[in-house]
Amino acid sequence: MVRFGAYSDEQLVGWSYGWFERPDRFYMANSAVLPSHRRLGVYSQLVGAIFEYAQAHGAGAVHSRHSVLNTPVIIAKLKLGFMISGTSFSEHTGLLVQMVRHTSTERADVFHNRVIPFVWPHDA
Repeated sequence: MVRFGAYSDEQLVGWSYGWFERPDRFYMANSAVLPSHRRLGVYSQLVGAIFEYAQAHGAGAVHSRHSVLNTPVIIAKLKLGFMISGTSFSEHTGLLVQMVRHTSTERADVFHNRVIPFVWPHDA
């Protein structure tokens, strides 16, 4: 497990942690930013630090799951280059959106070409 903290002076104002689910797949498990420090780029910096760490340690992709009700984080992740890769259901948290950001342009291009945009056969 790897933990990251964001500080303003000596005060912890945000954090994120995650782990390698397998050698090439990093899972971003939990992040938060204090309300007083939101919309200041703290979350973007945390995501960037985790992404750089994961990439430097061999991850081909960074994954995360979010409640479908957590639209601020989903939108933030989309703006930071993550893509929606699916959904799942948790008995504890309900419907979840699965997100992924690939660490190389080549992997991202393959994912994009296979998944986004979805074209119906009669539209091709």
